[in-house]
Amino acid sequence: MGIVYQETGDSARAAHELEETIKLEPDGVNAHFRLGQVYRSMGKKDESKAEFAKASLLNKKTDDSLHKRIEDANARPDRKTEAAPQTTPDKP
Repeated sequence: MGIVYQETGDSARAAHELEETIKLEPDGVNAHFRLGQVYRSMGKKDESKAEFAKASLLNKKTDDSLHKRIEDANARPDRKTEAAPQTTPDKP
């Protein structure tokens, strides 16, 4: 709902909804980014910068985590899997 309120220009309601979203999902990059935009539109420069910084940090953590998983996957030896047996549908 925060995005809807943001897009309709209701910054106060957008901020409230996004703040509530962040309480439920503190690591939500998009919510922090959107809240930063809303705060900026409200003239709350310090709060806006803080939300953008949180979004950036969370995004970096997500990227780092993804890169680590990719490295781990690439470091594993290839495992050969047996081909699944071919089946044909029963004919009536």
